[in-house]
Amino acid sequence: MTRYLRPIPCILIALCAACALVRPGPDRSRYFVLTPIAHVERDGGEPRRDLAVGLGPITFPPYLDRPEVVSRVHTNELRPSPFDFWAGSLNEQFKSALSQNLALMIGQCRVTMYPWYAGTFDATVGIDVLRFEVNTD
Repeated sequence: MTRYLRPIPCILIALCAACALVRPGPDRSRYFVLTPIAHVERDGGEPRRDLAVGLGPITFPPYLDRPEVVSRVHTNELRPSPFDFWAGSLNEQFKSALSQNLALMIGQCRVTMYPWYAGTFDATVGIDVLRFEVNTD
């Protein structure tokens, strides 16, 4: 019986030494956010009147409902990145950046996100995002 137990301490020491030599690599993860544009150059014309815009619904393809950034490798091949991630929901970041961009570009504009419960709008804009990925070409 002791003949079988003798190599166990040697095996445990070898395993502990191997664990001490193996160190975790650096975290190569990167996190991305969509941000609105910083400012818009005005043409000097009259400011537009107050507009009310209803924005939404905004839909994305199901393959984008994931934390990884998706890259288009070929015409019909997509690949999620092992290291690049969205810092939050892509859908929510897109809505936020788009509504802020609209308000900035149109000028005096009130943007209401879908679903809206009451109110009249000068325009309603629904968006179907068909593609939103990194092109590796």
